Amino acid sequence: MLTEEERMNEALLLGLRQIEGIDIVLFEARFAVDFELLFSRVLADLAETGLAVVKSGHCRLTRRGLLVADAVAVRMAGCY
Repeated sequence: MLTEEERMNEALLLGLRQIEGIDIVLFEARFAVDFELLFSRVLADLAETGLAVVKSGHCRLTRRGLLVADAVAVRMAGCY
């Protein structure tokens, strides 16, 4: 059985690998967190470097970001 942290890691990794990205509302409901508050520093950096965008309720990686999806997930996982 996975811990809550392991489930969150898995949701990040799998969600970031999808073209539509992570559905923020579903993520927040599933893990009882404020997604943008929890990941604010990382999201700002990812947006600035052109690796990710938060738009229309989703956090998704750009084409360039998809090439480093695992590294992005590791950075995000470091926030909790």
